[in-house]
Amino acid sequence: MLTQFTITFINCCVIALALTSCISPKKSKIDTSKEIIMSKKEINDFAKNEIKTNGKFRWEAASDHLIYSALMHTDDKMLNITYTITPSGPKLPHYEEGSNKLPKEWLKKRDEIIQYILEKERIYRDKSKLTINDLLPSWNANLDNHLPSIYLQVTDPSIISELREDKTILGIAPSYEPSIHILYEK
Repeated sequence: MLTQFTITFINCCVIALALTSCISPKKSKIDTSKEIIMSKKEINDFAKNEIKTNGKFRWEAASDHLIYSALMHTDDKMLNITYTITPSGPKLPHYEEGSNKLPKEWLKKRDEIIQYILEKERIYRDKSKLTINDLLPSWNANLDNHLPSIYLQVTDPSIISELREDKTILGIAPSYEPSIHILYEK
């Protein structure tokens, strides 16, 4: 006959096993190997069609997948992010007399965006020691304190859609440049 202690012990072991089977020691990562990156030709064709249809090319008209694909075709994986401090706020900061530096609330918003991307990239890349310096472009290793614009290296595809859903993000653009010939084709 089982004692009350033995029954309690068995129940605790079963619960512990059930809980540990649900918890993965490694943080989940989006598997982009299943998602096919669009070719440069497809990206350039989209840009060409935008120019023919609207007279100009805008990344805002592209899908998240197209933007991510373009980003993956660049050497540096740099994404330019422009922002404002509130969804209904001004598109540009009000600089104080004699200053061309961003006001504190704009710097705070910039730092929040950077921290968000840094945390997402740490998880996606599975690198807990990733720092902001790892995400900054080599050609501009300092943060711009003058314009509400950030260049950061992005590899996590979910960041693109999440930034585009954020009403304080005015725009994102990969460092990808469509082939120049599309401007001259008829």
